[in-house]
Amino acid sequence: MTLNPFLLKRENILEKSAIKHDFDTDVFLEIDHVELLLNSYRDKIIDSLNKMLKNTNNPNLLNSIRYLRKNKYQRFVNSSVNIQAFIPTTLNEEISRFIGLYRHYIQLSESAKLMYERNLTEVRQRFKDILEENLFISNGLHLINPQIYSKLTSYLNTPLEEHKSKHRKLEGTLYNFISRSALKTSPFSNITNVGRAELSNRNTLANEYQKSVSLNYTFVYKLTYYYLFNSNLFIEKTKYTIPPFSITSENGVHYIEFLSKKENSTRTKVFLSEERLGKLKIPQSLVALFNEKEMDNYMSFAELHTAMGKEIQKEKILAIIRNYLKIGLLIPVIGFDETKYEVFFEDIKSKLIPLLEEGSYSELIMYLNKIYELSKQVSFAEDINEKHYYYKKLNTILKEISEKTGIKFAPNQVFYEDGYYTEVEYIDSEIMNRFISPLKQIQTFSLIFDTSIRLRYEFAARLKSIRKQDFLEMDSDFFSILFDLSKDMTNYWENPAFIASDQFYSDELKELDNIKCSFIAELNSLCKNYSSDSIDITRLIDTYIQKIPKKIRKEKGISTGVFAQINQDKLIINSLYEGQERYLARFMNYFIEYLFDSEDYQVYTKDFYDDNNYYELSDTYGFNGNVKEHRLSRECYTVGVGNRRFSIKDNELLHKVEDFKVNVSDNLFRFIDRDGKEAKICFRGSLTPTYMPGYIAILLQMFTSGAMYYKLGEMVKEEIIPRISYGNIVLNRKRIRLTYIQEELTRKDEESDFEYYRRLNLVFSKLELDKEFFVVIDRSSQLNDEELFKFKPLYINIENPLSVKVFEKEVVDKFEKSIYDLFFMEEYLSNSGPNAKEFNFEIYQKGET
Repeated sequence: MTLNPFLLKRENILEKSAIKHDFDTDVFLEIDHVELLLNSYRDKIIDSLNKMLKNTNNPNLLNSIRYLRKNKYQRFVNSSVNIQAFIPTTLNEEISRFIGLYRHYIQLSESAKLMYERNLTEVRQRFKDILEENLFISNGLHLINPQIYSKLTSYLNTPLEEHKSKHRKLEGTLYNFISRSALKTSPFSNITNVGRAELSNRNTLANEYQKSVSLNYTFVYKLTYYYLFNSNLFIEKTKYTIPPFSITSENGVHYIEFLSKKENSTRTKVFLSEERLGKLKIPQSLVALFNEKEMDNYMSFAELHTAMGKEIQKEKILAIIRNYLKIGLLIPVIGFDETKYEVFFEDIKSKLIPLLEEGSYSELIMYLNKIYELSKQVSFAEDINEKHYYYKKLNTILKEISEKTGIKFAPNQVFYEDGYYTEVEYIDSEIMNRFISPLKQIQTFSLIFDTSIRLRYEFAARLKSIRKQDFLEMDSDFFSILFDLSKDMTNYWENPAFIASDQFYSDELKELDNIKCSFIAELNSLCKNYSSDSIDITRLIDTYIQKIPKKIRKEKGISTGVFAQINQDKLIINSLYEGQERYLARFMNYFIEYLFDSEDYQVYTKDFYDDNNYYELSDTYGFNGNVKEHRLSRECYTVGVGNRRFSIKDNELLHKVEDFKVNVSDNLFRFIDRDGKEAKICFRGSLTPTYMPGYIAILLQMFTSGAMYYKLGEMVKEEIIPRISYGNIVLNRKRIRLTYIQEELTRKDEESDFEYYRRLNLVFSKLELDKEFFVVIDRSSQLNDEELFKFKPLYINIENPLSVKVFEKEVVDKFEKSIYDLFFMEEYLSNSGPNAKEFNFEIYQKGET
């Protein structure tokens, strides 16, 4: 196993301490102790008074007993003077001690309430200070939710003591965003910046960062194709190809059935994101032309006009072709260089000069220029007022475009921005090297749950069930089985504990399922019988690795994208995703010199991609996370999908996936290229395969072994799940289901904010629960509820009064107790150092020899 030398760090600018508020809540335990003593004294006094009551019907005695039984201690204290004269001295002394203890209880309670109010004010003031001292926080909040501008400026400009309910309503939003800015390491604007890290014999930090802005490729494509499809000049001058199709005849009438790409007007990140099967009546002359050209040869406007009939007026032919373009029956042969935005835009400008009327061309370029310049002004604005000013100007232009074209994008959807460090951070190689060997074991272990390898074995088994030979073509049977299989495999993707049902063919798949089932049972047994806060499952994992069939263990080309934080001698795993630089690719253009010049990186690309014969699918599909200059030596494309095939330069070569042969020997699906070598397909971009157009999404999922999309703790059914580790690698933070304290979470009748806060702190103290945690949701369950699906990890500190308010609003009041078993309180466990920092690196192995 080897480490990809291209490592990234993701680091927040706002320090973790900004959201951390440590308040002394021990007074609540003291109050609780005093309350227990009071209750004990109360019971003794009631017993003594009851004995006296047997000998007299004194109403004062009776009232005193009633007050104590109903815990009306103040009324008892006030009326106790009425019984002093005729009760024994010892009882008087007991009542005096009770009164003194009660006054101490009142003093403690009042002091605690004042402390609560002070702490709440302190948190509110601290949040206000954070926003005023860190302009990038309020700017980032405006970027996500521009409509907040007037409320946020009012909040900032109004002194805290003058805040009203309208200001208080904003506190939950501010809490969530500030905690996100301090603790979450997903790249966003310049709140969480990315930077390159390098292993060395030294340890140095990098702090200088800058911002990059580019227009949303999907927006640019939508606007560009609107002008193209409405241009007669373009329709006459461009070449055309057709998507996958078949021709049928019914009673002498010819129909074409075709798989076309459809634009979803609500999608803002992927262009031509939906597929549809179209059926259309066409003349015999077009049938002949389409059959002649198929999908590899281009046709011209003149050829289409001739096939439809030269006697038909050109205006009508233009209308017919325009309709064919809109429904996807014809695909214009035009593509643009997508390697980076500046190149993309220049390529659009140069290629459209001969294809668009002068007025339309000028208007399109004017819009793109204006929007880009305004987007940069919005992004680089120094404060929220300046940002909002440019935001409104950008919004005006986008409204104008929407009215003219029907293309609707909000200003914060039309561009992307990233913050990135310009310097390299050096990590002591000894720190990382100690984790490499155990990570190799974890990566191999992941095959037990791996859906990609199951997909390849099951696909081979189903192909062999209808064809007895080992080498096959990608024909109609191939695609029919592929699409059916993709539906059957859905359960595996959604539920890591899923076990195959009868419709599955592959013995290898079933063997892996049996191993998986056995492992989950042993893991549950270990966790059930473990009393510590943490459990090391090294021996269990090592044992189960040996149970994986050797031919699966030695499968080549496994790659894992690791997202982890380093805390002293521990590596804390946040996620283990597919490798192949899928999540590194988005940031490659910021470090392009390193990728082209580094000898270590060239060795890596040869060792992993070239030696494993990987072919890269390099279309962006309009998603900016797929944009990069660096490409592999072998590229591929699929028929009917993507525009990369239309932008090939003279020195480039693209391979059509449909030209590959299929090998199912050894019961495993493999591609064979035209040189007779086993081939794999990869996609170095962060667009999830399920959002990709075409069957390529299914094929790509076959070559992503090495990911663990699940948390091991999600397979444990206990209420308290210990921290799960493999040696010094933390695989799963400690988790406690909300069901463990669900009865304590609901506010009691007439319970004030302070009383609720105090009670929750007491519950956590008595049960010795961590008061600082993240509320997370079980992602291995099918989340049909939209609110559940949208729920994001929520940082909570029970000692923070404002945090308790957010906890109550966002969790306790929002969700029914019946689904509390889906929620966990996950321990807060972060990296060492003042700022939240996560490393994204990849490990890969070719397999055993």
